[in-house]
Amino acid sequence: MLLMALVWMLLVHPSQANDSGRLLLNMTIASNQRSAEVTVPDGYSRVMMMRLDPGRGWRHVMTRNVRPGKSVISLPRSPLNTQWRAVGIFQTKPTQRKFPAAFYRGKKTFDGIIAPSRVQLNQLTSAATDSKSIEANAVSTPVEADIWKIDGNTVYFFNQLRGLQVMDLSKPTDPRLLASMRIPAVGEDLYLLPTNGSARDLLLLTRRDSALGAPATRVRIVRFEEGKLSTLHEVDVPGYASDSRMVGNQLILATTTWDYPTAQGAYTYRSRTVLSQWTIPNGSAPQAGPVFELSGSNPIIAAGADWLAASVTPDRQWNRSDVTVFSLGASGLTRLNAQPIQAAGSIRDSFKMQWKNDVLTTISERIDQVSTWRPVTVLENFRVWSADAITPQVITDPLLSSLELAAGESLFATRFAGDKAYIVTFLRTDPLWVVDLRDASNPVVAGHIEVPGWSTYLEPIGDLLFSVGWESNTVAASLFDVSDPATPTLLRRINLGESGSYSEAAWDEKALKLIPEEGLAMIPVSYWDQTTGSMKSQVQLLDVDVPNKELRLRGVIPHQFDARRSTVIEQAVVSISRRELVTADISDRDQPAILAEVALAWPVDMIIDGGNHLLHIENGSWRSHGGPTIRITPAHDVEAVLAEYTLGEGVVRSAELRDGKLYVLRDSGGMYGWYSRPFYLNGSEASQKIYLDVYDATSLPNLTLLGSSTVDVEAGYRLTSTGLLWPRAHRPCVLLVRNFMHWFYPQPILVLSGARFSTASSGSLVLDAKPIPAATGIPQVIAFDVSNPTAIAVSPPVNLGTKGTSLTEVARAGDGLIVAGSSDDGQYWFRGVSPRSGMLRSMHVIQVEDSGSPVARPAIDLPGDLFAVTELDRNGFLAWTRNWSGSTANTLEVLASDGYDAFAIASLPSTNIGATTASRSSLFVTQESELKRYELQSSGRLEARETVGVSSYIQSLHVRNDVLIAASWNAVSAVNVGETTSTTWQFPTWSLNVDGIRVASDGDLLVPFGEYGAERLER
Repeated sequence: MLLMALVWMLLVHPSQANDSGRLLLNMTIASNQRSAEVTVPDGYSRVMMMRLDPGRGWRHVMTRNVRPGKSVISLPRSPLNTQWRAVGIFQTKPTQRKFPAAFYRGKKTFDGIIAPSRVQLNQLTSAATDSKSIEANAVSTPVEADIWKIDGNTVYFFNQLRGLQVMDLSKPTDPRLLASMRIPAVGEDLYLLPTNGSARDLLLLTRRDSALGAPATRVRIVRFEEGKLSTLHEVDVPGYASDSRMVGNQLILATTTWDYPTAQGAYTYRSRTVLSQWTIPNGSAPQAGPVFELSGSNPIIAAGADWLAASVTPDRQWNRSDVTVFSLGASGLTRLNAQPIQAAGSIRDSFKMQWKNDVLTTISERIDQVSTWRPVTVLENFRVWSADAITPQVITDPLLSSLELAAGESLFATRFAGDKAYIVTFLRTDPLWVVDLRDASNPVVAGHIEVPGWSTYLEPIGDLLFSVGWESNTVAASLFDVSDPATPTLLRRINLGESGSYSEAAWDEKALKLIPEEGLAMIPVSYWDQTTGSMKSQVQLLDVDVPNKELRLRGVIPHQFDARRSTVIEQAVVSISRRELVTADISDRDQPAILAEVALAWPVDMIIDGGNHLLHIENGSWRSHGGPTIRITPAHDVEAVLAEYTLGEGVVRSAELRDGKLYVLRDSGGMYGWYSRPFYLNGSEASQKIYLDVYDATSLPNLTLLGSSTVDVEAGYRLTSTGLLWPRAHRPCVLLVRNFMHWFYPQPILVLSGARFSTASSGSLVLDAKPIPAATGIPQVIAFDVSNPTAIAVSPPVNLGTKGTSLTEVARAGDGLIVAGSSDDGQYWFRGVSPRSGMLRSMHVIQVEDSGSPVARPAIDLPGDLFAVTELDRNGFLAWTRNWSGSTANTLEVLASDGYDAFAIASLPSTNIGATTASRSSLFVTQESELKRYELQSSGRLEARETVGVSSYIQSLHVRNDVLIAASWNAVSAVNVGETTSTTWQFPTWSLNVDGIRVASDGDLLVPFGEYGAERLER
């Protein structure tokens, strides 16, 4: 009987093919369900196989090229009760028709319509929608963008940290990264377009900030063919992309813009959401269709096979939403309600809107009293006729009915299923409400159940309801029996992870993978492991036993970073995070076996030019979430890792490649930051360690460790950001300072003799009026001798200055000397009465010979903060300072030093001056959005020269290898010293490490972007 019904559904005459040229085909499934015999009519050259996913409808599995007649298509292994369908794709439409063109312009699909009487006008017929109509339209059901899409054994991943990545999963034990397109930090919305021969086209929605500051959304069509990715077309749409759907080859995009008109001196704003429609022809540029403008922001789209609803938040009315309903056909969107429908409250997600049988149902949360925050959940039914409905009268009030429930409780998960609506609210317990929608004029609560916690997402599975949410400060998965709406039953709730766990599935349902036919659910979970004292990330496996109505906890697939998606490919689980792809065999669901791991992204905190190679260094700090690592790539391909090496424990502070050797400076960690207690010592603080490692780098990408040295450093000291300084080729040096930001430490301060804090009985700190020192340590310099890298020698620390001296993180080295700036700010940081109006600014010169300990000369007084040292050799140098002594007396000064004294040469008023730097005898200053150059003349005068063209806003200036680098938070400009025309690059990320920019031997810029990797900017 079932087989006869299936054959009847699939026998469709070609004249009934829809506008997309698709047709349900006659199909016979083999008894073992491993193949299907499909009858293909003339004109149809491809067949799309689809599988019924209970609760989600028909899902695309594969597309095969065929010839007219009978074709046998192999099917992937599936349960014996799996339902299949075959959809023919019409490739060659006729160019001539028998009758005049006007004959073919009318409607060609018709739904049966019963005109309602006046009594029936505000009532909803309880008749179910024609199932055949649903099946015919299922192939055009709108799909949502996601961070990844699966096509057979190929995974397309739009990775926010890198861009588009393509992976081959035909062998789960050996996954391969086939291609990548570097476009990081611009978005994650990805669609697969219909196949185009051997090529696969994809659509990416990315953020684009224009030079004028006007936001735009870029619609980018990318082709994957013969192992390569290439951009075919790009179209920029004004506004921020907020939501979208794809229907076949039609993109529906919601973007929002804000206008800021000024009226009578009042500063206000006006938001505008635009629904634009784009046809994406195979291989051609996107073609714009009609647009619809909605007044409001934060658009949310809900859609079905033949409808789409968009809600927006009206300006300055955050407590409610306006909804516009559209019919969805081959020609695109048709607006059904001329005026937006005003929901009683705010609609928070797409699961809170449904249009069915000419009725729009919304579920919103209304706040009755803002001062006391009393939320109320409101379900409303509105009459919204379809475009071809026969209506006997104009509807002046579309509201059919309203149902309020759970006053005082917040609204969370909702889901429509058939003639039911499931609603979860929460205050102290989690009521699951079942609302009967059969009579639109009178929706009623059929039943409800109260359980602890609350659900954020619901997934119907027949008479069961699967949910993800929270309970007792952990992620929770639940299974409900809703076969009797009057008495819904919680079958089981399982807490995932330890206290404080979280999961992306709790706020984005796409992170949950539920496969009912496999009886499997997969949920990413992360939490702080109290046992190991570290973050733990994993994909949790759950058995969802539908026949027996059971939910069981199984094993986990571990990840190093937060997992985001998972699925089953070739009988293996594939799970992905931004940083890695993991495959696992789950034959034993209690003990999944890891098959392979592939790195997809890695942090780059430093990047070094190695000629034909680049050396990417992950420093191992808490921001990178990994240990110190070096990865080596080709010089012009920053994503192709050739070799990877771990660099030991701690954090990498500096690395340099000199004469075929790589020098890596590490410390034991914790030597930076706000949490050091440098001078409240009670003997419990452990000393720090500094490591200098030397590698043979003459045969890159191979590295060989030659030797390493370890130095014990007194607790409270840290390395300065200057890293390794090279006064001599074989004698690298480091500078150490004391960290004095002690008052940020989140524990009671140990009171010692002489301290100026006392502890009140309440535990708060009391400061007396006497001056206190902010630092008691003296800066130090340590010199290494690497003439024999297998036995590195270390000199004892040498003091610089006196107690309270603080180095300014500006230092240069060369010709046997180190020059470092300092101040005594720390000595007077927290005084009741300052003994002088200004703070001392000094410069230290350290002499380093071929052997022995460094020799620190007496400090040299300066008129301001040292910001640059140029022309350095044993005979002297130029010192460039900036004086911040007052708003009218701020000056830039250049001084000549013989290494023992400094002599003022010239000064420049520094009013309205921003970033500064110097190179040789040139001074570069940013002044009133311009970069100006001054040249020190032999007469001792600073002479103004040309203005250098760079980006309008500059945060910092550096000179590297005679290249002037001007940088802001998202842009870099570079120009050779002495030239005036620069090249500027703009980036979408805030992770630009300005201090880490280096210049390659050919003049290219090497820019580390932290977790977003690195760029080689060609000049």
